[in-house]
Amino acid sequence: MVGSLAFSSGPKKTLWSILKQLWNEILYIVGIIDLSSKYREWLVDRFLAPNYPEYKYGALNAPDQIRLVQLRPTFLGGIQCEIIQVRLHDALAYDAISYTWGDPAKKFNLKLQDGQYLPITSSVHDILRQRASIFRTRNLWIDSICINQGDTPEKTSQVLLMQQIYARASRTVVCLGDSSDAGVAVNFLYEMYFRLLCLIAEEGDLAIRKDIDAPNPKWTAVRRLLYHPYWSRVWVIQEVAVAKVVHIIYGGRYIDWDLFATVMRALESEKAGSLEQIMDTSESGGAMPRGRVEQVCTMAKIRDKFQQNNKASLPQTLVECWNFEATNARDRIFAIQGITTAVDERALEPNYDSTTLEVYMEAGRYALLSKEPFSLFSFAGMLRRGDLGELPSWVPDWTFNSQLRPLDQITACTNFRAGGTGTACISPLPDRRQIKIEAIVLDPVFRVATVMPLSTDLPTCGSDTPWTQPDIKAFATSRDSARRQEAYQMAEQWTSDPYINGQPRAEALWRTFICDTSTTSRPAEPEIAEAFTATTRISSPEALAAVEAVNNCTQLLMQIISLETSTRMGLLLARGIAQRQFAVTKKGFMALVPLGTEERDQICIFPGCRMPFILRRDSVGNGIQGGDQCYRLVGEAYVHGFMDGEALVFGMKLEFVVLR
Repeated sequence: MVGSLAFSSGPKKTLWSILKQLWNEILYIVGIIDLSSKYREWLVDRFLAPNYPEYKYGALNAPDQIRLVQLRPTFLGGIQCEIIQVRLHDALAYDAISYTWGDPAKKFNLKLQDGQYLPITSSVHDILRQRASIFRTRNLWIDSICINQGDTPEKTSQVLLMQQIYARASRTVVCLGDSSDAGVAVNFLYEMYFRLLCLIAEEGDLAIRKDIDAPNPKWTAVRRLLYHPYWSRVWVIQEVAVAKVVHIIYGGRYIDWDLFATVMRALESEKAGSLEQIMDTSESGGAMPRGRVEQVCTMAKIRDKFQQNNKASLPQTLVECWNFEATNARDRIFAIQGITTAVDERALEPNYDSTTLEVYMEAGRYALLSKEPFSLFSFAGMLRRGDLGELPSWVPDWTFNSQLRPLDQITACTNFRAGGTGTACISPLPDRRQIKIEAIVLDPVFRVATVMPLSTDLPTCGSDTPWTQPDIKAFATSRDSARRQEAYQMAEQWTSDPYINGQPRAEALWRTFICDTSTTSRPAEPEIAEAFTATTRISSPEALAAVEAVNNCTQLLMQIISLETSTRMGLLLARGIAQRQFAVTKKGFMALVPLGTEERDQICIFPGCRMPFILRRDSVGNGIQGGDQCYRLVGEAYVHGFMDGEALVFGMKLEFVVLR
């Protein structure tokens, strides 16, 4: 009978079959004891928790003292543990847990061996159950238990030790929870890894691309793994970077960090040609999360550099980690300070008594007075404001939730140097909200395009996805097509032919749209012009008339624009002009400017800065600094023909401006 310990009789029953049946009966009993989370929580809260006092954190008496969770051996599913205090330098061997908090509600009560209980979240409860061993005691460091979250001074002091805590751990365990297809994802990661090892690079890429191209549940599983919120959290960068060994646990399966990072780098690599675009347009159940792949590769890059004792500066690391997130806005700075050179300078040390405004102001001034003074300007501007609208325009507001890629990161080839190789003259002012900078005020904005951007990429065509008349007509009348038409008309009316750098006006236009950068070179290859010119021809009356004459338009469209070129052009347009507007200056310069740029805004170039910037006169501050013009920073810009120091070569006038 199911659930009983009675065995069915039989003359040929072996010892192995008896042990197997006994084991099945034990598992059945354990299944009864291991009730669902809902009833466990109800039982603990109703009958156990009221009978035990809540755990009270004792003070940490030494600067290097930490707490550890001692997870005792357990057999029938219960969690038995104790919280101990140890000196970090004398600590027992322990695992440091890296995870996301998830739902902050503390739905479980953790019973400790001293008769007290501690409220914990569901994610922590699941991690403790997963890490418990039936054979030995495990020592864990997990922040939500080992730090008194209600004690701000203690939290600040422990955050200062965070780098050492993860660095001294025997290993860092990344806990990603469970998923129904976790095993499929892990197996496929190993499969891709061994392909990359066993095949030459080109064959390995082609093998992976073949799988991406087809409807494939393996890619769905990998996509779900990458969409886990863990990969977007800023604290995990340090936790992975400083660790001796990193193991990922997903659905009870282990993944070695080096294996995982190798596969992610292969997915991010642009040497596979159209691999990146194929990942977005595959029929494998949806788009691959390109941003998450990049975030994992960023974590891997920072870890590699840190393990080689090659710390980057705080401004440089902030730029690399621009698309990570934090629940506490101050952690956008505090979470990475410990893996940069700022920690050696004791600069911007975590202090949760400081406001977010104070932390961001200090980070902005620190960057401005460093060897990379303009490194954070691409993330600043009065149009990139989040919850801290009172910040000066030249200080990035990291609460601003935007995935808009900075222009100098649209591809790996964007080696812009609009301000040449010189050094800017920067003067802090008594008012800490203002700075005085030497600059070239290039030209005012004369006209800004009015058709707003649409996030869709340039469509592609192929024999497997035939285009029909409605497809062509929909594209010909789309907003993206209208944007290109408007830009063509603006350039024709207000710019010279040839352009100021000697290029034909049509060539200067398409190069402006993609910041004159491809995935493999800058300047972009001339062949990319085919795609931009073709999209204009598609919208023409002649092209639409030709479309009316056929039922399947694929071959006609293939004559106009090749699949490979349209794929590359679509990617570059998505990265370049997405969420930006085409503009023409008073002297006829073509530019890409931030949304919200107004006519009469000034385009400015700072010596030593990679990008030009849009400035707006500030009537409130004018005249307060001995006649220097006072401006607010609007945002970065691309100005065709002025991205390699030409303004300095031409000897354009330098003057001082005040930013506030």
